Amino acid sequence: MVESAQHTASKQKASAKKEPACFVGLIRHGERADYVPRSCTSKKYTVHHDPPLSDIGIQQALETGKALKKFLIEEQGYETIIIECSPFIRTMMTAANIVKGMGTGTVQINYLFTELLAPHLFDDCPMGDILLKKLDKQRIITEYLDGVDFEHGDFFKPQAERMYPESRTKGKERVQTMIQHFKEKYKNCDQKVAHLAVTHGFFVNQFSKQLNGQNPYADFCSISAMEIRGSKGTLVLDSDSNHVLSWS
Repeated sequence: MVESAQHTASKQKASAKKEPACFVGLIRHGERADYVPRSCTSKKYTVHHDPPLSDIGIQQALETGKALKKFLIEEQGYETIIIECSPFIRTMMTAANIVKGMGTGTVQINYLFTELLAPHLFDDCPMGDILLKKLDKQRIITEYLDGVDFEHGDFFKPQAERMYPESRTKGKERVQTMIQHFKEKYKNCDQKVAHLAVTHGFFVNQFSKQLNGQNPYADFCSISAMEIRGSKGTLVLDSDSNHVLSWS
């Protein structure tokens, strides 16, 4: 991850001194519990369509946090780190363990990064029946997030609750919304901000593809990222998972 991003950054260095760059990264969640035997998951798995991370998935998220700490904080000097995630428990757990690995930040729920609400994934709209709606906040923090706090934001929530059934075409349009949202938010930004969003594989891969990426698949904890400088967004990570060391 670090090498590919540094290579892109070094090519732009000579012409990029005037404005600080903002880093926007979409991260796929770690390995999900329903992909492995139950014996490989120590967290409670009670909602069929909202699985937690497997134990390997938790380790993958920690490794991602440590890699991001090294790259963003220690090597690139980012001081402002924003970490958001989809409202599904596997993305919340991934974000929480990235926070632990980085040693900084809190988790903010953002419904813009919700799973693709497609009929081939869900029999009906799952939004009213996810773990976030079933358990109180403190129980989620204690039982699933290992003590990491989170804020339950409402951004894009009304739209997310009406999206089912969502086609892949509509999902791609949502990625366009994400990219424009970030470009507008960090246009001509006067400080270095790293904005991380933990989401789902479809969006991580489509994010890079819409920025001319070539990687056909986003594996667990893959990162697609763009650097925003002025009004321009440039792809620096293309569904990259080289930082992940643990696999089932």
